[in-house]
Amino acid sequence: MKRFALIAAALVLSCGMALADGGQPLGTRGGDGVGVWVGDGGANPANYIKNVDAIVGLTDAQKQSITDIYAQRAKDVSNFNTTNADKLKAAGKEISDAYKSGDQDAIAKAQGDYQAAYAPLQDILKKYSGQLDRVLTSVQTAKLKDYRLTQVIDRIANGAKLTDQQMKAVKAAADPDNPTGSWQAIRDAIENVATPEQKAGMAAGRMTESVRTRYWNAQLTADQLKQVSAAAAKLVNDDSLSAQEKASKLNVATEALLTADQKAAMDKTHPGFKWGGEVGGGQSAQNPALVPHNP
Repeated sequence: MKRFALIAAALVLSCGMALADGGQPLGTRGGDGVGVWVGDGGANPANYIKNVDAIVGLTDAQKQSITDIYAQRAKDVSNFNTTNADKLKAAGKEISDAYKSGDQDAIAKAQGDYQAAYAPLQDILKKYSGQLDRVLTSVQTAKLKDYRLTQVIDRIANGAKLTDQQMKAVKAAADPDNPTGSWQAIRDAIENVATPEQKAGMAAGRMTESVRTRYWNAQLTADQLKQVSAAAAKLVNDDSLSAQEKASKLNVATEALLTADQKAAMDKTHPGFKWGGEVGGGQSAQNPALVPHNP
């Protein structure tokens, strides 16, 4: 449970980092409001308008209101970045150095300092998220909330295709106003309704995602990830292996796929990386969900 709470926290934190850069939150990244959750294009409202329009249908007046909100938010975010540039840079360096050192106490302190440094930005995002929410009608808001919740459930399900009945049961266990806060409840509900085949698929998906994170700096290609996923699907059903042994074998299989340049990138960005499939300590320090992108 603690691990999933940390993952959820990292995803929420990464929204602030992405928007501070003018980037685009993906998947479950976003603020508490519906507005910043789906299709948010950072400083450019075009992507948000396009994506939300496809879900709820926006009027021309609503599109103009959204454009105006984005313009003002961009000014406030820019002012925050400029005013706090030195503080944010220092917080970013602290957390990056902490992950490279592997010191858990240093990592915990750096995470706290980083979150504190970006707290005012979260307030800014929440303010404009609320404004974006109020542009929509009650019917539109309900549609967007349902879409948002469905996206979170699909992500937690790790590719397992839930039936309509299963999806309905999982949604009933979640808070539609706060899907991220319902992360554990959603996961438990999925475990309760999933078939053995679906559970195996989800386990393989989690193994693949773990590999993607571990070897983040290698930037695995789509074909490499496909091969990793296939290997994970075989390993997950091997009852003769412990979870750690399965993870280790998948790491070894992944390393066999890496090019010389990918291995060099891993060694350069994460000195002391534990090769040979060793589990528990070789993770890349450059996963963007954990290390900030300094504005």
